[in-house]
Amino acid sequence: MADKKEGLRILIVEDNPGDYTLICDFLMEKLKNPLIFHAQTLAGAAELTDTSSPLDVILLDLSLSDSCGENLVKEIIRLGNGSPVIVFTGHTDQDFGIRTLAWGVSDYLLKDELTAAQLEKSIAYSIERNRIYSRLEESEQKYRNLFELSPVPMWVFDPLSYRFLRVNQAARDHYGYTEEEFLSMSIMDIRPAEDIDLIKRKLEIIHSSRPGDKVDRFFRHLKKNGDLIIVEINSIYIEFEGKRARLVLANDITEKVEAQEALKESERKFRLLVENGVDRIAIFDQDANYLFKYPANSPSLLSNTQKASDNLFDYVHPEDKDKVSNQFSKIFSGLTVNIFPYRFKEQGSEWIWVETTLTNRIEDPSIKGIVGNSRDVSERKRAEMQMQESQENLHQILQALEEVVWAANIEDRKLLFVSNSLNKVFGIQANELNRNIDIWKTLIHPDDKAKSLKIDEDLINYGKSQGVYRIIDSAGNIKWIENTSKIIKGYGNKPSMIIGSFINVTEKVLAEQEAMKAREEAGVAIRSVAELELRTLQLQMNPHFIFNALNSIQSYVMSKDLYQANTYLTKFAQLIRLFLDSSRNKYISIREEIRLLSLYIDMEKLRFDQKFDYEIKTDADVDKFWEIPTMILQPFVENAINHGLRYKKSKGKLLIHFYCDSSSLLCSIEDDGVGRDNAKKIQSLNKKGYQSQGLKITTERLITYSEISHMNIEFSIDDKTDIVNGAEDVGTRVLIRFPVDLV
Repeated sequence: MADKKEGLRILIVEDNPGDYTLICDFLMEKLKNPLIFHAQTLAGAAELTDTSSPLDVILLDLSLSDSCGENLVKEIIRLGNGSPVIVFTGHTDQDFGIRTLAWGVSDYLLKDELTAAQLEKSIAYSIERNRIYSRLEESEQKYRNLFELSPVPMWVFDPLSYRFLRVNQAARDHYGYTEEEFLSMSIMDIRPAEDIDLIKRKLEIIHSSRPGDKVDRFFRHLKKNGDLIIVEINSIYIEFEGKRARLVLANDITEKVEAQEALKESERKFRLLVENGVDRIAIFDQDANYLFKYPANSPSLLSNTQKASDNLFDYVHPEDKDKVSNQFSKIFSGLTVNIFPYRFKEQGSEWIWVETTLTNRIEDPSIKGIVGNSRDVSERKRAEMQMQESQENLHQILQALEEVVWAANIEDRKLLFVSNSLNKVFGIQANELNRNIDIWKTLIHPDDKAKSLKIDEDLINYGKSQGVYRIIDSAGNIKWIENTSKIIKGYGNKPSMIIGSFINVTEKVLAEQEAMKAREEAGVAIRSVAELELRTLQLQMNPHFIFNALNSIQSYVMSKDLYQANTYLTKFAQLIRLFLDSSRNKYISIREEIRLLSLYIDMEKLRFDQKFDYEIKTDADVDKFWEIPTMILQPFVENAINHGLRYKKSKGKLLIHFYCDSSSLLCSIEDDGVGRDNAKKIQSLNKKGYQSQGLKITTERLITYSEISHMNIEFSIDDKTDIVNGAEDVGTRVLIRFPVDLV
């Protein structure tokens, strides 16, 4: 039911087990915690109804083993003691079911057409009708209270003398008269004098009308203070104190009428603005010759200043003339035609892109031509072309990746994109995946099926997932695959598609296994083991960073701003190129690191709608060609943005500073975000189960670098405090110290 009433007490009198089970299923589907009693016979029903707790409704089959027909129905109604009864019948007994309504049954339902919604609705209506009937049996005092306490002005008047016989409180409050004043007046006394004759005629029509007749029931009334209002009258004949009278409900619709008039005026002004707000307006004859044209920026009034030979196609780009001509010819078979972007050139100007809407008004004697409304869409067209170019560049970059990058529509499970590396990793073609998007799952190693299912569950529960398992490709080779996926939400925050990547991490896994073997077989070879661990961690950064970049593309998917989307995609393409170059090297110059960080931060600024500013400073004694371990600083910057600045209500600031002391190159990363304690509180409310691995991997890499080079790379994370206002956290400062011998 609409309000999902809980705990309804329902008796089902049914001797067919299958029908009883079906009815129970329908009840459990639509009602909340119903209390169901079951009787298979009339005698059983008598036992169940003989309790102190009344039933909310009784559901009755018309044929039982110990009773049927009219006697059964009437006995159940008696036993129900006022509880509504709904009977079930078949098509052959439908007429009998209708007759049961006359005996007091609330409703009858055909078993063959029964649905959960129909049963729910019948129960709701039966209970409501039962409640209404109970109210109708209450005392006359309650009727008076309903009349008196109604929020709608009501009165009773004599249809012969028009005198008020009774007026409720709402009428007294709304019109400003006391009860004594009302009872000394007639209904004509609350009308403007000029409306009296009209009112008498309308009253005659209303009194003689039948139900369903369309009658004007709108009147003007006068309040005691002289205010004129518009009311909608509904009235019926009643017996009042033994005489025939008329009960009236008077609904004040003055504000509604005024609002409708205001809306009409607003619509008129809006149409005027639309009609006069076009960039260009012209009228053509059947051969596309201008009858006149008016550019919106012209200082002159509308006038027919064009020459007779002036033709639309004189200004259309040669490559677009066929398209425009074909669309123009369609105007003679319809009322309106749209000509989508084409190139247009007025005298002494450059080519521009325009869209034109043609309307056939040849038969209109005031126009006698074809009206053309044209809009300059050059800026949008250029943005679309730049967007398309950026998309093509992105497509080429994604296709060049060794990882399998893919996207699929959630609603119809249709594959939207997959990179060329699919065949290299899985040994299957893209068209095979198009036919069956789950075909790759058949290649999962039997021992790793549970891991794959866990990844799918995480995606459903948390909107993102990541995991590693083995596959057996089409050539029979065993490979280790890292599967990363994320759900993208679209309009209305509704999940619309899935993006993800498959990365062949066989080399990484083998490196891990090799490192393990090296530890077990040659514990003294610590430096060799450390080299292998470093290689493993280096490989770990690749999928982690790419997945973060794929997360950022959500802003591109959601954005409708063409310029911002183009900027975003261009920076993403540049960042991927830099990452592919740097992730394969152990070290990176400070100059290139600054370039990579700048691109990354710019993307995050776009994603978070310019929520913060940033600055990267380098002291004069820092050589920008010094090299530091690659992919060390980015995770700290990511942490400052995603756990500090993103939660700040006002605009934030990120500062990255490279400087030296006597023995080290130092890099400080400062933000004025919410601080670590506040970030943890916010994350505890929003966390969905996914944990960033960037700082963990970076810490492991720093330890490994230190083991290999025997030089300690240190970092510290400190909370900043507001010295003026006390110890409240106002941000975080990370300090990374690189020994000079290392750089």
